[in-house]
Amino acid sequence: MRKLKSMDVLFWVVIIFVAILGVFLPKSGEWVMADEFVNILFVWGVCVAIIVWIKRMGKAKDFAQKAWRIGAIIVGLCISLFFGGRFLIDMVKGTQYITLYDVEVSKYQGRYGVFSSHYYIQGNDVNGKRQRFEISADDYSELLGEHDVTVEYYRYSDRVKDIQ
Repeated sequence: MRKLKSMDVLFWVVIIFVAILGVFLPKSGEWVMADEFVNILFVWGVCVAIIVWIKRMGKAKDFAQKAWRIGAIIVGLCISLFFGGRFLIDMVKGTQYITLYDVEVSKYQGRYGVFSSHYYIQGNDVNGKRQRFEISADDYSELLGEHDVTVEYYRYSDRVKDIQ
């Protein structure tokens, strides 16, 4: 068993802080991309932890062990790039607007109480295609009874910035 280093402890404290911060950031509104960034930091942190863990295992004894380690590192990097890429594209391209007709709002309660509640808005766009976005609890309350709304959102991460 290896001794814990202060950097290891600091790393995991930061990862836990980022996870807790992600729970409290809004799912829609002005700070929505901060929530997306925190989610990306969490994913990157877990991928970095896996890569460091693999590197600390020591030298691979055979080809299968080496292939497994390289595969795990590549998968971790691909996941990190996928999540980070959507965020970067949204930040460069900015928001888009879409008008939704026949709007419905819904709430899904998870198994773990308040922190597992998810709120959604869905409606048809001008082409008749059904669109669905996650929203905050405040937006959910405000949108009950609405029929048509215009949504300002980030296209690649499907995050709602504003609803009018």
